[in-house]
Amino acid sequence: MKNAARARYLAIAESLLVTLILGSTLVLAKIALHYLGPLTIVGLRYLLAFIFLIPFLLRRGIPAKWSSQVWIELFLIGFSFYVIGNGALYLGLNYIPATTASLLLSFVPVLVLAASILWLQEMPTKFQVFGITLGLAGSILFFIPGLKAGEPLGVAIVSVGLVTMQCLAFWAGS
Repeated sequence: MKNAARARYLAIAESLLVTLILGSTLVLAKIALHYLGPLTIVGLRYLLAFIFLIPFLLRRGIPAKWSSQVWIELFLIGFSFYVIGNGALYLGLNYIPATTASLLLSFVPVLVLAASILWLQEMPTKFQVFGITLGLAGSILFFIPGLKAGEPLGVAIVSVGLVTMQCLAFWAGS
């Protein structure tokens, strides 16, 4: 029982850490935009992640086992998510507050649902439709006051990036 309790507390601590990191990402990116360009921030973010994680992959010998097809798929998915998706997100942060960008990211489940229906012919359950509808209702409440000058451009940039990212990811994975 002692190990189970320890594992539970470790899982909770890890969840809190991930929430803290992901929750602060856009706020920190917004601050960094005063000093660096959006694509530079994205590049540095994922370069640091690569440097941190590559020893774990090399220790297990995983990259050596991958075929060229896997490398191509990983490149396409990485390009769509990191360069296009996050590049557009950070570029859009020049025009919108971090809260608006975070809210736009909450539309990803809608894009996943649409892509699942179109490419995978998976029909959503009533519970999934209810959850997405509830999320969209909250989004509508957020945008009722309207957007400030310049914000529609930021919303458009982030939206195009998210849709493009989703399409390329599904295309690369199929």
